[in-house]
Amino acid sequence: MGRKEIAINPECGRRLKYWLTKVGFTAQELAAGIDYSPQYLSGIINGKRRMTHEFARAVEEWSFKKQFKESQDNGELTKQDELTVRAEWLMGRDPFMSLSDLLTREESDDEKREHEEQLLFDILERGFSSLGYTLRWRRYVDYPEINIMTWPIYDHVYFEVINDKSGEVEASFPGVILEQAAAQYMDFGKNLAQSIITRSSPSMKRRVKDGNAKMVHTQKAIAKEAEDNGESAGKKE
Repeated sequence: MGRKEIAINPECGRRLKYWLTKVGFTAQELAAGIDYSPQYLSGIINGKRRMTHEFARAVEEWSFKKQFKESQDNGELTKQDELTVRAEWLMGRDPFMSLSDLLTREESDDEKREHEEQLLFDILERGFSSLGYTLRWRRYVDYPEINIMTWPIYDHVYFEVINDKSGEVEASFPGVILEQAAAQYMDFGKNLAQSIITRSSPSMKRRVKDGNAKMVHTQKAIAKEAEDNGESAGKKE
């Protein structure tokens, strides 16, 4: 039995060419830097040769070394995404060309999680308020020894539940509970949305469409009646 031929992904070659153009390197310069022949690189760029993960890793490592040398020559640390490229991006496995692109994605995810937690906290706060309690944010710091020069080994957020009438703390819970609840809350929202889509029958979709059409027809009729009476929308006599 012959060896199974591995398909070539032409996107890899397009990405390699795009990166080379963006940073101003030539294929010959890259080939010499990673110890591959110019013909090999040309085959990848033209979509005639498969890009291997070893090749992509070699390009990534070379670009990082190139970036580091540029930083030394300039006497300052320039941004890493100016020259470097990620192997996973070259292989067409994700849309993040540089480490900076990847970190930006992760920051966006963090902001999204913070928004979800804040959303749940607002709902939770209203629930406690309806029962006569107030949530108070606190931070717990634990020092390994009594030494003001020692960094804390724990720095956790927790919440206290305050009785509005007595002002006493009646309960407390760590912030991680809120993080876990936020994840479950978003899963619930996702499952509920999927359930609505699944249960939406053709007749319901038709009723929604007919209802929208009727609303538009009514609005046009009202506008026409106002025009016939010598009035115009948004204009006073």
